[in-house]
Amino acid sequence: VASARACAAAPAPASVARFQQFRTVAKATGPGFSVVGGGAEGFVPLETVRTLAPIPVPWGDRGGVGVSVSAVVAACPVDVVAASVSCAAGIFHAADGAKTPPIPRDDLFCGYLVHSTEAGDPLPRGGPLRLNYPAGVAVGLSVCGKEQKSPDLKGCVRLELVMGAR
Repeated sequence: VASARACAAAPAPASVARFQQFRTVAKATGPGFSVVGGGAEGFVPLETVRTLAPIPVPWGDRGGVGVSVSAVVAACPVDVVAASVSCAAGIFHAADGAKTPPIPRDDLFCGYLVHSTEAGDPLPRGGPLRLNYPAGVAVGLSVCGKEQKSPDLKGCVRLELVMGAR
């Protein structure tokens, strides 16, 4: 009897329970945001994105509410978070096939995913998630290829982590 008690399963640490929750999120479908790279993939549903720490984000002549790219990546499974630490760059993809040029890791996590207007309503255009970077950060050729500017991508659905030497 004593040996049976000694072999009883110990309660799982909080980190294991948290990882099991993330595995469930990673298999979800519907509107949201995917992060792929280093052989790992994670999915954060739109409802979860909207619960992350809100940040007022100005863009164009209007403003909105968003979350940092780093907060969304942190809501992914641990293997995705690990890949984000060692990635060299990232490429954001839109639902319509548009994508950003590779953004170096030094600038990658300075961006935001805008999900609501300042009033808290869904974005009237360019949503449900719109990638936005502060002016002067991650400057490169625009998605349309016409000018040098910070990324602004409508209908952003995925971040592809580019692995390699940093």
